Amino acid sequence: MVSHIRSKAGKQQRAQRSEAVQVIETQLSVLVRLLDHLSRRAITYKEMDRASYLISRALDKAGPVSIHNLAGLLSLEPTTVTRKIASMETAGLITRASKPEDKRVSLVDLSSLGREKMEIVRDLRQRHNEVLLSDWPLEDLQSFGRLMRNYNDCINKDANLPQDENPFY
Repeated sequence: MVSHIRSKAGKQQRAQRSEAVQVIETQLSVLVRLLDHLSRRAITYKEMDRASYLISRALDKAGPVSIHNLAGLLSLEPTTVTRKIASMETAGLITRASKPEDKRVSLVDLSSLGREKMEIVRDLRQRHNEVLLSDWPLEDLQSFGRLMRNYNDCINKDANLPQDENPFY
């Protein structure tokens, strides 16, 4: 009798978890759609497109790195990062130098112009989020930040990206 009650409670808990995960999946889909819509209308990325911003934030945290290591930090293919770095270098956003101990390896870093533009975009994003979340209580903001970090940690683990190598922490 007791095992039957436990079994029924276990099934009910699994069903509740499944329903909660379904709500999360739906809300993430809505979030991605809304963020994509906002980014197409936003002035934020006139200074620097989203891909360049992401690379710039990684370089800001990680410092000079090889393109291969940068690709690993971003969980992207090195060829994708190489193409983007080339366009950023042409725009004056990136500097490139040889690795002192191995001249065959190039290290990329933000130029002063790249850092300036990244900071402009970061500040615009910060102000936009402050407006969007202005009615939220501090406790909700802190909980949301903690839960988002937990979710991103799960994604990093799934992508085999160690947390200590992630430039956004």
